[in-house]
Amino acid sequence: MMEKNIRRKNVIWNIIGATANAFNSLFFAVIVTRINGVNDAGIFTYSFATACLLYMIGVYAGRTFQVTDVSKKNSDTDYIYNRIITCIIMILVSVGFVIIKGYDIYKCIIFILLCLFKCIEAFSEVLYGVIQKNGYLYKVRNIDVYKSNYSSDIIYNNRYNNQKSSNIMY
Repeated sequence: MMEKNIRRKNVIWNIIGATANAFNSLFFAVIVTRINGVNDAGIFTYSFATACLLYMIGVYAGRTFQVTDVSKKNSDTDYIYNRIITCIIMILVSVGFVIIKGYDIYKCIIFILLCLFKCIEAFSEVLYGVIQKNGYLYKVRNIDVYKSNYSSDIIYNNRYNNQKSSNIMY
């Protein structure tokens, strides 16, 4: 009975977490466009989309392989070390991309910050794999829901507070 309850939680939270995670980029784009305008939204959207592509380097050979390794051919530590290496490569490619493109400092900061955000997500995936492997997928997706909410709140509140403080100065 308890295993059935955990399986039900896994399914429900997987749906909710995947949906919240999928809408993150939409929420970010809407918030940035409404608060900062179209020019900044373009920079943000381009940077976020590129960071999502670089994220694929960070999660290379990751969670799918990890959670299906039922014979425990590799330890969780092996997967964590692999993820550290892929995340370092991801950041190096990000920095190289910015240098090659010759972006101004504003675009560089936005791009690198978004890549760091996606790098943290990529690293957390290996930890989520450990949790999922132990049968608690619902905890992982529960974290995804909270992460999505907090990420949107941080972007909204940070820009709103910056805008308020700049209006006070004028």
